[in-house]
Amino acid sequence: MQWLSRIKLLFVYLPCNFKLSPAIRQPDTIHNMLLEELRRYLFIGGMPECVNTFVQTGKIRDAFEVQADLVTTFRQDFSKYAPYSDARCLNSVLTATAKHVGRQIKYSELAEGFTNPTFKKTFDLLSLAQVIRKVPATFPAGLPLGAAASERKFKALMLDVGLMQHFIMPFTSVVWISRVIAYSLQDISKNKSR
Repeated sequence: MQWLSRIKLLFVYLPCNFKLSPAIRQPDTIHNMLLEELRRYLFIGGMPECVNTFVQTGKIRDAFEVQADLVTTFRQDFSKYAPYSDARCLNSVLTATAKHVGRQIKYSELAEGFTNPTFKKTFDLLSLAQVIRKVPATFPAGLPLGAAASERKFKALMLDVGLMQHFIMPFTSVVWISRVIAYSLQDISKNKSR
């Protein structure tokens, strides 16, 4: 497998002129199918190579191996940031951010052994690299919302939900492997029935 150093960014803008229809009770089979697709997405994520690998092989474990390769590549790239931040600090902040998604981030809780200014600098570097995204807290006091955004209170998002899962619990852990096996058995039974 060959990895390229360049990434092409594609920005997708969705129109916001749709109307919500009233909630319609869907049959349980459709509901269960949608839940299964959501579960699959939460495991695989949306990184194109992971999705392509899963589509081609039908094995979720292969997608996990691509995720592991991507994470290894991220960690190897940390040496490029050596003049700006410590590689250990970058790794600690990235892993801790994955575990804190959806919660308010406090630099002091991200890791030990570094100062808060170091964490802030590292967090900002990862944000500039678009691996994580800083989401400031806003107060709906008026429009635009960004006018009331707080620099001190914020949450973070990861580049991809599948990679976030990998940072939280690498597929080499025993619990993760048991989940993968259970999920793969379901994939095998579905592929046989096709």
